[in-house]
Amino acid sequence: MRCHLNTIVIGFAVLLSSLSPLTGSHGAAPNAPDEQPLVFPYTVTAGEKQGLMDRSGKVILAPSYLIGQYSEGLYVIELDGKVGYMNAAGKVVIEPQYRDAVPFHEGLARVSLGLEYHHAYIDKSNQIIIPNMRTSADFIDGRVQVYVNDKGYGYMDRTGKMVIEPKWDRAEAFAHGVACVRDNSGKWGYIDRDGKIVIAPQFSNAAAFNESGYARIEIDSIPHLIDRTGKVHPEFDYSGMDFQDGLIAVDRPDTGRAYLDNTGKVVIPPFQSEGIYGQLSVDFHDGRAPIRKDNKVGFIDRTGKVVIEPKYTDAFDFSEGKAIVRMAESYSVIDTDGKVLGTMTPTPNVQTFRPFKGGLAVFQVDTLKDGPLGLMDGTGRIVLPPTCSTIVQLEGGISYVYSPTFTGYLDKDMKVIWKK
Repeated sequence: MRCHLNTIVIGFAVLLSSLSPLTGSHGAAPNAPDEQPLVFPYTVTAGEKQGLMDRSGKVILAPSYLIGQYSEGLYVIELDGKVGYMNAAGKVVIEPQYRDAVPFHEGLARVSLGLEYHHAYIDKSNQIIIPNMRTSADFIDGRVQVYVNDKGYGYMDRTGKMVIEPKWDRAEAFAHGVACVRDNSGKWGYIDRDGKIVIAPQFSNAAAFNESGYARIEIDSIPHLIDRTGKVHPEFDYSGMDFQDGLIAVDRPDTGRAYLDNTGKVVIPPFQSEGIYGQLSVDFHDGRAPIRKDNKVGFIDRTGKVVIEPKYTDAFDFSEGKAIVRMAESYSVIDTDGKVLGTMTPTPNVQTFRPFKGGLAVFQVDTLKDGPLGLMDGTGRIVLPPTCSTIVQLEGGISYVYSPTFTGYLDKDMKVIWKK
């Protein structure tokens, strides 16, 4: 039985912070991310089960199953080694019966009937829509890649019809209407949803197109960018390339990082970051990217204009419109204009900060790799002292906390929702 389960360390439950908003219509499921039920206990050991409660701590379902990821209105659940599905009201809609199962995607879920390397696809009424096929992929853009013996990879639609002939040596998921495929000579190209070749196989490696209309490819193991016609753009031929915040970041050891728009025009000329290190990147977050000048850190906007002068000893990326900066041994919180929103008081020996989420940021103290964790608000006030070994931030400002004296959920005001 394989169902994304590790009951000793983190339990069947995955991080709720990564789950989708409730969109299903089963039962009395809420439909806002910050109304999604909480799984409790958050972590389990062998033999324990989990339940659901609302965000006030009211029990919806007593611990009855191991509860996994939520998607399209249904949780994956496991009982006695079998996997099924229930809704956010705690009602089982598909009894645990499968050896393995994953969350629903585009209305179908991939389940294992026991044949190794093969999966079937069911709908939410538990009808088998596509019988056992050799695949481990989910539907994206109405297509899923499957392998047919002695033929190769092709694609099926959501009815189980083979809509793209199985003839490819490798096949990847669709993105923005096209998928990269590899032929029997080992060359990669691109096809559309009907299987028509839109860029002939010719590359030694290839990746999906992004929203800017470019894809990373390799020719003789040298990276390049191509557009949707297959044209190689030499203006992007740098040692490193990254897509972010509507711009293309390109790196060269001799000139540093530059930012180009999707026409290849240089928006921000190359600059050297003078030894960016640790948590400090040269990536844009909330329209700001850090730069280092004379060993001091400031921020530029998406036009390259310096909007926060380099004056800080160190800085962390912006998140939720705020960044944590260090001046000597003091940490402060600033907004995107550089206005100081507050200073961390008291100032422990902080080693790192996580991004703000729900108005709070996790910080870690001491030099130990697993040093204790605490929580700070957007004014720099420590709302939870650094005594915790685990803090998982969920939607709506709720945090799961594990410390020597407390295990449970806290709301954004540090009020106890539930404790073990």
